[in-house]
Amino acid sequence: MKHINKYQPVVMLANSKGKAFLVQCSVKADHACWSIFGDLFDATFLSRKDLEDFIISNNLHEWTEEDDRIYNKKLSNFCQNKCRIEL
Repeated sequence: MKHINKYQPVVMLANSKGKAFLVQCSVKADHACWSIFGDLFDATFLSRKDLEDFIISNNLHEWTEEDDRIYNKKLSNFCQNKCRIEL
């Protein structure tokens, strides 16, 4: 049986301290849902509005090449990468 991923990466976010947060969206769902993963937590949102509120309330921004340089991480093009690593 072939494994089917339930979520696909959408965007990598950062906070002001350089912590990375991965946002994923459900691939096949009656109503799309989003998940966000940080270092030691994850959260699922059933509406895009709830996700946006979380991003705003935690002062997150899209990870940029500038963040790559500042924090010495190469995450700015993570979601554009065609190669996926599954654990």
